[in-house]
Order: sequence, then structure tokens, then C-alpha cells
Amino acid sequence: MNFTPNAKNSEFMITNAGLAQAERVLVSHENKQINGGSESNRYSNTKGLPLKNRPRRKKRSWSNEDALIGFFAGMSFILIFVVILLLHNQVQQSANVEVSHKDQHFEVPRLNNGYIGQISSDTIRPPRTNEEEEIDPNVVDTSPRYKHLQSKYDAIFPRRGPNKIAERRLLVKSLHKNEYHPIDFDNEANCPLHPSTDYPKAWKTMDIIANWNPDDTNPHPAIYQGICKFDFETDFEKIYNYRKAEVPFVIQNDPDVMWTVERWSHPQFMKDMLGSSNYRAEYSENNHFMYWMVGGGRKKKNKKYVRPEGWSQPTKNIRMTFDDWLDKANSTSSKTGIHDPHWYFRLIGCGGWKNCDKKSGEEFLFNELPFFYPRKSVYMVDPAEQKGIHCRFGMRGVIAENHYDGSRNVIALLNGERRYILNHPNQCQKLALYPLGHPSGRHSSIDWSDPDYDKHPEFTESLGNEIVLQAGDVLYLPTYWFHYIISLETNFQCNTRSGISSDYSQDLSDCGFAQVVRAQKKIVF
Repeated sequence: MNFTPNAKNSEFMITNAGLAQAERVLVSHENKQINGGSESNRYSNTKGLPLKNRPRRKKRSWSNEDALIGFFAGMSFILIFVVILLLHNQVQQSANVEVSHKDQHFEVPRLNNGYIGQISSDTIRPPRTNEEEEIDPNVVDTSPRYKHLQSKYDAIFPRRGPNKIAERRLLVKSLHKNEYHPIDFDNEANCPLHPSTDYPKAWKTMDIIANWNPDDTNPHPAIYQGICKFDFETDFEKIYNYRKAEVPFVIQNDPDVMWTVERWSHPQFMKDMLGSSNYRAEYSENNHFMYWMVGGGRKKKNKKYVRPEGWSQPTKNIRMTFDDWLDKANSTSSKTGIHDPHWYFRLIGCGGWKNCDKKSGEEFLFNELPFFYPRKSVYMVDPAEQKGIHCRFGMRGVIAENHYDGSRNVIALLNGERRYILNHPNQCQKLALYPLGHPSGRHSSIDWSDPDYDKHPEFTESLGNEIVLQAGDVLYLPTYWFHYIISLETNFQCNTRSGISSDYSQDLSDCGFAQVVRAQKKIVF
């Protein structure tokens, strides 16, 4: 490179020949860089040149290949994000076991955990009342004493947990001491998705009681079962359809019912809960019990029950401790006969029932029986019409005479065994009922343990069926269906009501109970 001095300003000037030589040097240097030189060395060798003549760094341009790679990378990111979002929603839905109880969704069970998801128009899921749900403190027991006992038994029997449903199924099954087989009924063939027009199956009542006399509490394996048994988790659609049709059926393996069975089967549980206080009970001089009422009564202000000539009350209302009743109940296995005194122990949880005496109410029942909490469920058709929870503990041999109830009835057996003989409301005229105004109106006047067919020939034509409820079973009994109950052993049974259906109103009207139908009065047994 040739530089010549400028005499005027004594600065070096680059001649054209020198510039050309410099360019050749740079080209040669760039070729070296391409063949293995570093980017930093490429530009460091030009430091002696003025800035305007130094080679400029070239901006990197995106090729078609680069654009394609960027497109696929962006799409992959979006796809991964969508997949993660879908998986999150699925997990969230599976974990969300406490879903809405409003009557805007029909829900079916999730087979893996016993809970349900929303798929249509009617909510029929059992209520789940736990610490995450809002419950009315005026309905449940919030006393310090109950909270203490609740904490004690929650630690022993936690409501939720791994494998709890499977474990409780085994427990409940172990409590079923006897097996009963339908004489001419198949729980699959006779229990389709929707009930048939001739459901439930029925036989002559006289054949049912001839096969197994009500005074006999020894198990009879062959029974005239005519109603379906549905599994809570696998038959939920059938449960909904049969309930909607207002026909009787039995629900088994409800996780919440099994939880209560587990707690109540503990020998100390009920003793701790009830302590030494006195509770309602009924006393009978034999094993037969029949509801009665004389006078107007608080619940029947416009109705007078006239005492017929020669009539005497069949039972006495008394109060006794649970321990006292249990001692008497345990004696029936070997000492007490059908003509000896029997006792029927009672508990009542008032909840929102205004006509109930809350001072003597056992409100802990709403905590212990969450499936009967007053909100829409398969058990609670009309929660606003619930009239408390009624529990009756029966000793072996106790019989509740044939009668109907004026509202839907849901009956849960939580310990022991009970036999139910059922009659359709259209059999009303064949059951020889006491008339309206009688202290035991709506009850059959026939002694089913020793029926007088000469006096009541119509009874020979009546039709019915039977079912034995065991621990964990829940019987749905529509309005006006007749039932006759035999305690086969010491047992705990609780029931609740949830409004009135009019499906069988005409049957009752034809039987002389039109006044009851018009008034739509609930008569509590």
C-alpha cells in the first residue's frame, strides 16, 4: 500500500493504487476467514482502516428453510399447550367430586370412584355433605358434644380415602348373614332400563305369608321378591328411570350409606352418641305394633279421630335409654316370644320441619346420614317437603302392621335385617283397611300372622311381593304403597319423606280415602 504525504496539512492520503491494493488484501483476508478463520479475527485485522472503509457486518437474513422450521416450532408449542390444557381439564373434572346439586342436571356415576358427572336435565345424585359444602347450621348438629364425638369417629372411620369404597363393600357384605333367592324373579331379565307395564311382579299375599309366616323370624331362603335391586354405581340410569316412574326398588352400595353402616356397626358408637338420655319409644304387650291417634292432635287440627266402642290403644308411648332398649332387644334371641312385651326405639331429627319439637330432636342424624340431607338427590325428590329423619330401631320379632304413607318414603337399613311385604295401591280395597276417622285409619285390620279368610274373603285375592332389606340397602317406596314390616333381628332403620306424587291417587280415592287425596295430608307412621 503506497501513502504519499500532503505538504499542505502533513496528513497521509490514500492513492487510488493504494486503495486497490487494500481491497485486494481484504478480499484475500475474507477468503481466509471463510476457510477457517474466526469472525472476530476477520474484523480485528481491519482496525487500521478508517471506519468508512472497514467492512460492515452483514445482517443475517431468514431463508425459506428457517421460516419453515420456525413455523413448525410454533405449531408444536401450540399443540403441546392445547394437549396440556385438555389433560388438565380432564383431571380437574375427575377430581371434582363435589359438583352442583341444583336441579338442572341429570348425573350418572363415575365407575372408578362412585361419584358422578353432569350429562342431562335432572339432578338425582346423592348429596355429599362434607367440609367443602355449604350446609345449613339450623339443620345439622353443631353442639360441642357432637363435634367431639364426630372428630373421634371420623379419625376411626374417615369418610374419604384410598380404597375406602372397596373396603366398605366387603364390610357390608360381611354383615349380611343370610342369603335370599327369588322364587320366580330374575334381577336382570325382570329389571330392564325402563320398568315394564307389569312391574313389579306380584303374587297372592296369602301365598307369601303361607310360605313364610310373619311371626317366624328364622331365615327362609326362597322369597317372593318382585322388585329390583340396583347397584348405585353401575345401575344409576335405571335408578333414575324407576324413580321417575314412581315404582318401588332397592339401591345398594351407595358409598355414603356404607359409610354410615360402618360407623353405626361399631358397638360403642350409638352408646356414645345417645348416652344416658331418655328417648322416644313404643311399647306393645306382644310383637305387633300399629300406629294410632285419638283426638285432633297438633298435626291434624281439622281432623278428629273418634275412639270406637270397645277399642283400646294397641301400644303405649314411653321414653327409655338406648342401653335399656338394647338390653331388651338382645334378650329376644332366646327368651322373648311373640306374646311377650316388645319395644320399638325411636329417634327424630327435625331439620327444617317446623312442626317438630327441636328441643328433643336428634339433629346429629343429618350429620350421620348425609344422603338424607335436604337437597335434590335420588333420595330427595322434593327437599322442601322433607319432614325430618325418622329412625326406628327394631328388636327381633317386632311387626309394623300393613299400612300406607301419604308421601314418598325412602327407607335405609343401617344394621340387621328387615322383611317388607309390599302391596300396590290398587290392592287397597282387598286389604280391609280401618276407615278414615278410626284411630288407626289407613292400616289393615287383618292379623297377617293369623288371617281370618272367612271374615275377609277379599284378602285371598290381594296381590303383593316381598323383599328382605339388609345393612346398606335403601328402599324407594312411592306415595300410597302399602308395606308390612317384620324385624328379623335387632336392626337400625331410618327413613325420610320428600313430597307427594299423584300417580296412585285414584286408587286411594276408589278405596274410600278421597278426602286424604284431596287434602294431600302427610300421615306419619
